[in-house]
Amino acid sequence: MTASCTKSQNNLPNMKIKSDQQIFPKSIGEFTYVSDLGDVVSTSKYDFAHYKDSLGRECIAKAWVGSKNDQHYRWIINEIKSYRFLNETYHEHQSGFDQRFPSISIPQLLHVQETPGSVIMIMEKAQGKLLSLQTAKVIRPAYESLISYFGFISEVGDLKQITLNTRSYIHYFLLFHLYLLLAIKNYPDTIQVVLKSLLTFYRGSWALKNDQQLIMVHRDLGGRGNVFIHNGRLSVIDFEMLTLTHKIVQVTNIVLTRWSDQSYIKEFFASEYFNSIKNDPKKLKPFKGMLVYGAVLDLATKTGRSKAESVQTIAVAKSL
Repeated sequence: MTASCTKSQNNLPNMKIKSDQQIFPKSIGEFTYVSDLGDVVSTSKYDFAHYKDSLGRECIAKAWVGSKNDQHYRWIINEIKSYRFLNETYHEHQSGFDQRFPSISIPQLLHVQETPGSVIMIMEKAQGKLLSLQTAKVIRPAYESLISYFGFISEVGDLKQITLNTRSYIHYFLLFHLYLLLAIKNYPDTIQVVLKSLLTFYRGSWALKNDQQLIMVHRDLGGRGNVFIHNGRLSVIDFEMLTLTHKIVQVTNIVLTRWSDQSYIKEFFASEYFNSIKNDPKKLKPFKGMLVYGAVLDLATKTGRSKAESVQTIAVAKSL
């Protein structure tokens, strides 16, 4: 994996160096460098490496290098705070977690080293295979459990202890109009489709206004490399953009992220979980509205899903 920027030996002494790539210390506390992860993690923002502790157990190191004005610095600091909060909340309410979610875990944050211009965090290694590569019949109930898991964390954890990005209905309402204009600018031929989706979005955002309960939402939960599964046990990682927002946003984020996997989409819309949304107008309206929001966002930013998939999403949202 290529790092987003290079650094000199002056930033961190006693380094393992790869030309024009991220640099890791040979040792950090009790942890010893083993090898770089290379292309295992496909991102350009950070670099990753294998470490082992004094007992020989495998750990994962994640490193950032750059200016503190860089958004990636803010993200990795947010991730460190999130890991600490999640780990502490689990230990404080372990019996409740073990009883309700015996098959879900979050790796422990083991060590953090910050120097001017660099941050390295070391975590337990998540075991297993990527959930995203499993069949839809495995993925769908796993995501449902994870949505409930983060809802439970928000119930028992003291959210005042952690500062998270907060997005309520007003954020989505205001941003939607900017994204709408950008979407039409990018794809003028979608103007009718986009404008006809306005009512669906307005109804959804109005329903969100009445939802005062915000929970911790893992915005990348449906991504390729954020959940691992081993013998039925799920491990969740990557909390850079953990956000405090409406619960339905977690659901729609997963659906939007997984849209190209039509086997999952069919499985989801045929599930009892979706039926519980469909049969409750207080849930269905915001679900439809946030599907439209995500589709317009993709058209505006030209990231994520294709134009055809975004247009299809809007059509599905309106038809529900």
